[in-house]
Amino acid sequence: MGVTGVIDRENTVRSRAVEKGMEVEIIASKDQCGSEILFYVIGTLDPGGNTGIHVHDDLEIAWFMLEGETYCVMGAPDEDDYAIEECQKNSAGYVAPGELHLQVNRSDTQKAVILMAYVGTNNAEGAKGRSVELSSTLKALLDDIGIEAQALIG
Repeated sequence: MGVTGVIDRENTVRSRAVEKGMEVEIIASKDQCGSEILFYVIGTLDPGGNTGIHVHDDLEIAWFMLEGETYCVMGAPDEDDYAIEECQKNSAGYVAPGELHLQVNRSDTQKAVILMAYVGTNNAEGAKGRSVELSSTLKALLDDIGIEAQALIG
């Protein structure tokens, strides 16, 4: 048989080094199953936590929320154009290469659990994003919903 199969979740790696404020369980990666272009994780965002505002220059991300409620902040930094959405269980989204994104757990007591598929890398190092500067437009949007922008710097 080839490498296609069911992942043994008893032997998956957990890491806090992929996304700020989040523990991820690595489900599919080069090391886990021989993946060539996919890094697939289940991320648990701490109560009140956030992933930090960041971009991934060379990869796409699809995500699906299994549990919890977050603010999903997204946008195009080059265009100074942003949106903030309230997301909850069964919300799903897409992040294009080079576009800003952030998840903020809206609860101080409950975790948020999110499936994330990174396409364009097959390892934790390649999945890491880079921090970006906050524009005055984005700071104002965050202020409108009571989020302190400085606490979100990745």
